[in-house]
Amino acid sequence: MNLTFERLDFSMNGELKRRLEVREILSCEFNLPILYLWDETYETRCHFHPDYTLIVETYEGEEYALMPVCGEVFFPEALEALRGYFKSKGKALTIYCADDVFKGFIEKNHPDEFDIISDRDTFDYLYDAEKLRTLTGRKYNKKRNHLHAFLREYEGRYAYKPLSEGDEPRICEFVKKWNEEREDDAYFIEQEIKGICSVMKHMSRLGVKAAGIYIDGRLEAFTMGSAINQGKEAIIHVEKANTKIRGLYQFVNQQFLVHAYPDVALVNREDDVGEEGLRKAKLSYHPVRLVEKHTLLEVER
Repeated sequence: MNLTFERLDFSMNGELKRRLEVREILSCEFNLPILYLWDETYETRCHFHPDYTLIVETYEGEEYALMPVCGEVFFPEALEALRGYFKSKGKALTIYCADDVFKGFIEKNHPDEFDIISDRDTFDYLYDAEKLRTLTGRKYNKKRNHLHAFLREYEGRYAYKPLSEGDEPRICEFVKKWNEEREDDAYFIEQEIKGICSVMKHMSRLGVKAAGIYIDGRLEAFTMGSAINQGKEAIIHVEKANTKIRGLYQFVNQQFLVHAYPDVALVNREDDVGEEGLRKAKLSYHPVRLVEKHTLLEVER
């Protein structure tokens, strides 16, 4: 099938954002800022059909699709369009980030045509937003202790500041320095920095909010997020802070939700990519749900 896919462009923002909201998808990948954040890494491309949206990406020379974005009634048409596109290229179809709804459609209608893999490392963490804003209850005792320690130690010396596109150079410098102190994958660090800087330059176009915590006038923490599902859910895309300052992570986490997203019901803090320390930290905030994502591999016959 001869489908035309176009690289992400700001001219399509309004249309793409509207299409991404056509049904409630809780996972972070189907979000305008995320698509732009990793656009250079995955060469994200879109096809707009009147009834569905197809998104394909390429990584290390391998092309694959994300779950089709459309109402459930159009799942059959969207799936066949993707199968036809990949068949025309002589490739079996691989679909990443399928949610439980689309997975159920495949299991019911194409039970022997796809292998389904569910990878815990990719599951998003979904939280009760009010719990993170207030940190009330016994299970948040340790978080409150860290938070109060920060407030006592730095009383009168800290400031929460919303950030704008004009802060992009300062944020890029902060993120680069923060990442220099880590031993993570160098390629993905570089790509993340590029993505963050790009998104910061176009915050208003992408509907992104960002904030920093300054101590004695020095930037010590940075976070960035956006809202999805008609403003009911916030996604925290980036959160980086000076780990030597006790309670700073708890403070920036709480204050960003209080100031930037005071009315959202849910907070998605994305996945843990299988990192033990990150998983422990995300679980310590007591998610109400893990948003499962599934990989669908077309069985070659």
